[in-house]
Amino acid sequence: MKLAIIFSILILSYTNAVCQSLPIFLDGRVDDWNIPVPTYIDSENDGNVFDFKYVSATNDEQFLFVKIKITPFFKLVEENQISIYIDGDDNSSTGFSINGIGAELRFDFGERSGINYHNGGTQFFHPDVQFRSMPTVTDTTFEFAIGRQFIPPANGTGTIKLFFIDGATNGDWMPNTGETFQYTFDETPTPVVIQTE
Repeated sequence: MKLAIIFSILILSYTNAVCQSLPIFLDGRVDDWNIPVPTYIDSENDGNVFDFKYVSATNDEQFLFVKIKITPFFKLVEENQISIYIDGDDNSSTGFSINGIGAELRFDFGERSGINYHNGGTQFFHPDVQFRSMPTVTDTTFEFAIGRQFIPPANGTGTIKLFFIDGATNGDWMPNTGETFQYTFDETPTPVVIQTE
């Protein structure tokens, strides 16, 4: 009996560990990130202005969702030099070379705009990639979404890598130099999100 219980726990733990797609509702409460998803934990206190703590990623059929913790309190989409670089084909020899990845897309949170390196280095603005984020007030934990179809070259399929940098003098990096954070899109259908009060 004890062996059967242990076996059941192991199966449940394994299922949670590999499950990646989640029905996320962007409301800033992050309580729907309720199972383990790929996460990178950054080194403590290695940024001059902002200190990256961790990044997690998941997806549904339409969006890449990212949860990030950064201290101290600030507004994600105002007055900062924080950027995300997305290596859309997991190929370091294509795109913009930075910290061991080849980024096809860069988004600058404080400017609400970015660069599509796959499309010849063209500028885009947040509506162009269906970017949305919460909360809109000062906080340390944020969740944001980018439309999968706007992540070149494979339109949000396969494996990608994410990299964050604070462009301020001696700003923090995540992952750290020589490390990468890889995410593979999960095509498991997700249930319809129902907002609760």
